[in-house]
Amino acid sequence: MRLIVQRVKDYNEFAEVINCAFLSYAEPHNDMWTIISGSSKEAYTEHAWQAHTRDEHSQWWYVRHDKEGEVVAGGAFSKHGYSRFPDGKPEKPDLGYIEEGPKKQLAETVIQQFLDPRPQRMNQPHILLEYFFTLPAYRRLGAASLLMNVACKLADELKLPCWVESSPVAVPLYRAFGFKEVDRTELTGDEHLNAQDPIGRALPFYRVVMFREASTEQPTDEPAEEI
Repeated sequence: MRLIVQRVKDYNEFAEVINCAFLSYAEPHNDMWTIISGSSKEAYTEHAWQAHTRDEHSQWWYVRHDKEGEVVAGGAFSKHGYSRFPDGKPEKPDLGYIEEGPKKQLAETVIQQFLDPRPQRMNQPHILLEYFFTLPAYRRLGAASLLMNVACKLADELKLPCWVESSPVAVPLYRAFGFKEVDRTELTGDEHLNAQDPIGRALPFYRVVMFREASTEQPTDEPAEEI
């Protein structure tokens, strides 16, 4: 078996990767992904693709099994500069793909709690690791490490630090690549909205913020995209 890491080039590949994300986050069930992705995989895929293509610094990568042809893991990261929070305020959730109602209100509340601390932490140029996921059958076989190597190599070439906001279960992976935990907080939602939704009743969720220092070593001659 050989695992091959590649950068997403078109919508068809992107859709395969998002499908892998849905399957990966289903086992074990990831409540935060359920909130983010909404009730329609197709709607989320289209929305995420549009967001990706609008951002020239967004990169999605995936790992494919060379014989089966299956996408077995994926990840996304992006480069940010000083202009990310020009007024010192966090981003607002863009959830146009979720139907109006209590589920969307809950998603807006929880995601805003997720985004609120970013301007204070991420106020210097950096790489942000956004999603990393692996199909259950391919975990602990090196797929996640292939993706992490791509992200960390890019950061090292640019001499930028990295941030990641993770669930507790992924902390050991990030520690193995030099990330250190700087904060662990609860996402609590809203008491009234929580009571109306099964996911809301599962709150709080734990968010672990981790940081990797910028490299001081000379980069290699190989570009990150050719790993």
